[in-house]
Amino acid sequence: MQEFLTAYVNLLETTSGAGILMFPYLFKVYGMFNFILITLIFCVLVYFGLFFLICCAEEYEDADYNILINKIIKNSSYFLDFFIFAKCLGVSISYLIISQEILIFLLSDIFYIPDYLLLLIFILLLFPLCYSKNISQLKYTSFISTITTLVTSLLIDFIFNERGFSNNLIYYKFPEYSWLSNISSLVFAFSCHVNFFTIRNEVSQNRKYVMTYSSALSLFTASLTSLKFGLICYLIFGEESSKNIFENFPKDMTSRLLKLLYFISITLTFPLQIHPCKKYFMSFLRIKQAKNINFIITAVILVLCYGITILKIKLDMIFKLIGSTSSTLLMLILPSIYYLFLINDSTILYAFANINICVGIFIFVFTIFGL
Repeated sequence: MQEFLTAYVNLLETTSGAGILMFPYLFKVYGMFNFILITLIFCVLVYFGLFFLICCAEEYEDADYNILINKIIKNSSYFLDFFIFAKCLGVSISYLIISQEILIFLLSDIFYIPDYLLLLIFILLLFPLCYSKNISQLKYTSFISTITTLVTSLLIDFIFNERGFSNNLIYYKFPEYSWLSNISSLVFAFSCHVNFFTIRNEVSQNRKYVMTYSSALSLFTASLTSLKFGLICYLIFGEESSKNIFENFPKDMTSRLLKLLYFISITLTFPLQIHPCKKYFMSFLRIKQAKNINFIITAVILVLCYGITILKIKLDMIFKLIGSTSSTLLMLILPSIYYLFLINDSTILYAFANINICVGIFIFVFTIFGL
């Protein structure tokens, strides 16, 4: 039971991240009923992607993204290592962008610290957590982050009771071009696959049972939490919902508390993105794990995150770029390819694998052309 809870919490925290802030805007783009349906359908496809990885991991005990791709195309993992590293780096940067904005908001009325210095101090404080060698060492921070997310969800209910419904809500929309260019932001919001094999390898018993049910439950919880947060924020702000919904909230005590809780949540989730980032960066450079190497690589990645974050890149651009490329590859396309080439023992799963590949390619093409 403890292993199940650890796997569930770590998968949930890897899934629940910065993408939730764009959900109210996506309700605005797709309409309420449409977006709920699209999200639920997408969650089913994402779960099948995870299940394909579970099947491959049962067949090949040492399974990992790069090991499995080498079984299909020899010596091809080099490029995949870079893709996964870039994905984790992009997600980590999105966390830092949001954290920096919230810190500036919370501290602006108390004292002034330059943006670059505030971010530097924040990263230095996070370094000990990011240095962790195993994800299991982060289970307590993940648990605290999960509790904080639940409290945030309750607080948004309180804000809704205070403010009430917006006057400009759209329940249903006919399809339009903006649907295609924004779907990758939804992909970004459910990127839990990158830590799957690491989390599985830290489970000692009943791996298939633990990973099958913890994956399903984490996806269900993440989708329900994100939809609830997005829907309530959309009901409050309606068609005024921005791409980063925190921009809509006023500077009052309730909004400050909401942002503080979310800040705590993503701060404690940040190391879960740095862990695979280090792993695949070292694999890309063909460096073996060692104490000094872990310290240096952690420092290099945090310096990269810092350097890119202070360039003031737009958050929605990161969502779309990472969502349409690395996230789509890891969540939909690669797990399906692994299953088709290495397992392929079920007609139903064969059909879903092909659907996932087609959807992944579709998202990639239309998002890249829409950037």
